[in-house]
Amino acid sequence: MKAVSPLVRVLRYGTARRLPEDALRSLIRSISVEINAGVPMGSRGLDEETTAARIAAMEAYDEALRLFAEYNSGLTLGGSSFWNRPHSVAANPR
Repeated sequence: MKAVSPLVRVLRYGTARRLPEDALRSLIRSISVEINAGVPMGSRGLDEETTAARIAAMEAYDEALRLFAEYNSGLTLGGSSFWNRPHSVAANPR
């Protein structure tokens, strides 16, 4: 989850070296799908400290996906509330 923010920054702001943007976009999408698939089960039974760290990571992830969508002309990654789903799952595990 923490890897998405730096990848989005590289895509958005660039680096000294030219990188293949399509491959980077694909990587961000692929990682995001895996994160969203794993968050519900990975957010169960956490202690307070781990829960706080998870929520902080999710908030950074949410922001990175928002920037990614803006950079890609309003692209959504699986629905309009894509980046709100993991956070709500952690807050209300079933």
